[in-house]
Amino acid sequence: MKTDFINETIFKITDEGLENSSTNIIKKGALIIATRVGLGKICYNNIDTAINQDLKGIYLLKISIRNIFFIILKL
Repeated sequence: MKTDFINETIFKITDEGLENSSTNIIKKGALIIATRVGLGKICYNNIDTAINQDLKGIYLLKISIRNIFFIILKL
């Protein structure tokens, strides 16, 4: 992850590609955290985006995920 916010992506995935892969679509407004390569890197996605097995998307329902993002960045 090269930026703190995902506003656009270079690569796109088709419906067929999505159906035939292990990728997940993470809805906008989630934190994306690297769990393998780049361990601990974090970003906030402003768009729906596909992720691979090296990343996890985190949603919080009662707390502003954007505020959590800024708190984690300061750690």
